[in-house]
Amino acid sequence: MNESSKEDALAKLPKLPIAPKLTTYTAFQIIDVSNEENGLAEYENFWLQPIDSKKVIGISKNIKVKDLKDGTYEITFYFLQRGKELSSTKVICYLASNIDTDYLKALNSYKNKFAKIIKEDKDKRDKIEREWAIYHK
Repeated sequence: MNESSKEDALAKLPKLPIAPKLTTYTAFQIIDVSNEENGLAEYENFWLQPIDSKKVIGISKNIKVKDLKDGTYEITFYFLQRGKELSSTKVICYLASNIDTDYLKALNSYKNKFAKIIKEDKDKRDKIEREWAIYHK
């Protein structure tokens, strides 16, 4: 054991992708009213839940979605006036569902997709718990 505490050992484990969650009052949807080929259409049926529960309000003519490959997405809203960018706002979100049945489907899909990673993480956590339990006897 190289770590000074059980908490340090657990904190060093790789992060699991974020599991699906139910929406809260800060969740929002992206609607592409311009029908442009900008990739936003694939997110239209999803709710996006800000991680920091920051309420996102406004209409933006230019939105970029970046998949951060860990179950989260960086959403950038560009606010324009006469074609010039006035400001931009970035928010990190995860996908969420506002209907229990959709949530259960998404959760089952998550469990199937990441079953191997989840099991490896659980095994590592159990091993750390056992080693620290022996150490404190």
